[in-house]
Amino acid sequence: MDPAPEQLTDTIIQSQSATANCSPQCQHPDNDPEKDVVCAFCQIGYHLQCAGLRKQPPKSKVWICQPCRKLPKLLQDTIERLNNALKEIEELKTLNRHERKKHDLQEIPESRQGLEETLEESYSSIVQKQPQQEQRHNLLIGDSILRDFNNGTFENTTVRCIRGASVESIRMDLTDEIDLEKIQNLIIHVGTNDVSSGSDVTEILEKFEDMITTLQVATPKTENGPFITVSGPCPRLDAYSPEIEELDNKLNELMLKLDCRYIANSLSFKYADGRIDRSMYSDDVHLNRKGAERLAERLTAIPSIYRQTLVNKATPEIQIHSNPQPSKYRSPRVKYPRRNHVGPDRNPIHA
Repeated sequence: MDPAPEQLTDTIIQSQSATANCSPQCQHPDNDPEKDVVCAFCQIGYHLQCAGLRKQPPKSKVWICQPCRKLPKLLQDTIERLNNALKEIEELKTLNRHERKKHDLQEIPESRQGLEETLEESYSSIVQKQPQQEQRHNLLIGDSILRDFNNGTFENTTVRCIRGASVESIRMDLTDEIDLEKIQNLIIHVGTNDVSSGSDVTEILEKFEDMITTLQVATPKTENGPFITVSGPCPRLDAYSPEIEELDNKLNELMLKLDCRYIANSLSFKYADGRIDRSMYSDDVHLNRKGAERLAERLTAIPSIYRQTLVNKATPEIQIHSNPQPSKYRSPRVKYPRRNHVGPDRNPIHA
């Protein structure tokens, strides 16, 4: 910080008798120690004539000698020269790095092709030693609503139909009988038998939550566990229709909470006025082939689930129903047109 004018003035007054050297062109004899004025910066005393002054400067003003006045310009020039030197140093460093890299490239052995062949042989050896991973497939498991589905209905999908299945029996079957690490997509369709057996909706939801959390803990998604999808109950024509509709709505909320995909099927089996389409049922509970086709269309909304054949048209050798029984519906073999009911305004499908 520069000194205040008052401090500089005091310094001049105190140093007027200083014996410091004058300018090199001093015209006074060496035995004249008295100086008339002192530089506020360098504290060197000058004679008035040597300093180029006609008279003593006022005490209220600060006087600076000619060499000190050139200091800012000298400092600026020095800084500029230093910056230029730093730039030259950086350029030399860059040039040196480029030269080193060029030298390293020139030293790459000519046997590079042989080295690549050695690496390929090592890689092939490692790959051959690793166990071959089995192709993961999809599993559709559920109650007798799936009785008209089989392994040929969907591509790369195994169908496991367990007649009379409840949520608890499906959970036990999945944890005890199925290797879930081989499953890519797990689709579960169950719940209506729990309603007809007298369980209330709250109890059924607790069983669903227990089943889903058990599966998620056993095979987390981060460890190649399956992505779980719950297929909602189809409406029924018997006395349990209100409970099943309530279960459908509550399951939708529960699956959102459990981070599972949910397919709400109810509206696909109803007219616009809310009445159930009886033409899709063989009785008050089970779907006929037309209804099964409609359910199959709903399931194709799941990623990697693709239709392969019409319902009940797969080759016999790959049919693996747990309790296979023929459908009660015996209509002519008619290929029903596809109907897209996947839109969010009709039937919600969330992941």
